[in-house]
Order: sequence, then C-alpha cells, then structure tokens
Amino acid sequence: MRYRLLLTGVFLAFSLAVSHGDDGQTARASKIQFTMPDGLVQTAWFLPSPAAGEPPLLVLLHMMGHDHGSYDPFIESLQNYVKSDSARQCLMPHILNFDLRGHGESVRAGDREIPYHKMADSDFVRIPEDIRLTVAYLLADTGYGINAGGIMIIGASIGANSAILTSELLPNVRKVAMLSPGEDYRGLRPASAMKNFHRDMLICVARMDDYSRTSSESLMLLDPKNCRLRVYEGGEHGTDIINNNPRAMQDLLTWLCE
Repeated sequence: MRYRLLLTGVFLAFSLAVSHGDDGQTARASKIQFTMPDGLVQTAWFLPSPAAGEPPLLVLLHMMGHDHGSYDPFIESLQNYVKSDSARQCLMPHILNFDLRGHGESVRAGDREIPYHKMADSDFVRIPEDIRLTVAYLLADTGYGINAGGIMIIGASIGANSAILTSELLPNVRKVAMLSPGEDYRGLRPASAMKNFHRDMLICVARMDDYSRTSSESLMLLDPKNCRLRVYEGGEHGTDIINNNPRAMQDLLTWLCE
C-alpha cells in the first residue's frame, strides 16, 4: 500500500518495508521516503506502537558513518523494558528511526549520490530541517494516533547535535538525549538550542572520548537545572556507549520512561 502527501512543498512517499537487525530478527516497520527541497531522497523507518491511546513519538538519529540499524539493540531493549513491568505505566512509543542525509538509503539526489564523506558543512546543517519535515508529515496523519505534545529525540554524535537543534524547529519536543555530543560537529553547534530548550535533557559520554567529554561538560553547564550528564568508563562513542555498556543502556531507558 502506498500513500502520497504534499507537505510544505515537499513530496513525500510512504510504503511498507521490512527492517532487519544485526541479530537476524525482523521488525515490521513502515519505510518512508521523501524528496527534500534540494532533491535529496530521505529515508526513515516508522515503527508504530502497539499501545492504545496516543503514545509519544521517539525520534532516533544515528552517528556519522552509521545508519538506522545502529539503534536495533536499543529498540529491542526498550521493547523488553516496557513489557517487563507493567507497573511502570510506560507506553511503548512510536519510533521514527532515520538514515540521516548522506547515510544508508538517504544518499540519492536525482541522478547523483551524496555520501556523507563528500558532504560539506552546508549539507550537514540541513539535517534538523529534514527531521522537522518528516515529523510534521507523521503528525499530519491523525490515523497514527501520535501524541503531538510528547515528542522525544535521541541522537548520537552528529545526531546528538542534530537532536537538540531540532527542538528549535519542533515546539512539542519534551525530552532530548545526546550520546557523545560535540560543541561543533560539521557546523551543527548545539549551545544556543540547549540554552533555550528548558526541558529534560540527558547527555551520555565516555570518559576517554576526550573531545566529546569536554564538550559535554561545557554543554551541561549551559542549563544544569534541566540537563543531566552521565560519564561512563571507556572510550566508546555515540550508540556504541549504550550498545556496549548495559548500565548506560539501563540509564537511558529509565530516563526515557520517567
């Protein structure tokens, strides 16, 4: 089944697809592809929540050089976490999992390919707007039953910077988690957005990841009232922190469901 919607001058196409995790398990998801104003065909995967009512929307943004599959262990852990204790009253969110521009299936613009290692900073700074357009598309379709006031974003590395910058474009973001953010990743600078967010933020970083750790310590101080910093031993970066450290995964799940 295929749907089309014209939203703010951008053509979007919706089609059913199957997303495969590294562990061989298959998750049913909706593959969303759309053409951005600069011609890039962007891809994301939408996994609807099985919960009744209006669950929140969780947006996942991977780190540079990876794709949406880097969040497979997190999605499985979240599903198990929600199922394990109904007393938490934590609804399984709808999940929108991106291939950021230049990565995975988001590399074509007409007859050209735009891989991330050939992108300029002016290309990377388009990412928050890509996210905004996609979320706006989903919210425009009331059939999904998404709680428009309950958007949460988790980003890793350049996806972490993109996550908090997206909060400036989407007024209904209530939580942002940043895994290994930096003060400046390819022109994406999060400081101003962090000062203005005034909502729940979590930063996770590895102690031996020097640039990201020092950046995280500085960024947290921009809003210590609303931002929590978790520093873990080791040198992992981005989603590798939660995928390789059970404590970090548990901390993220607990924060998400608070």
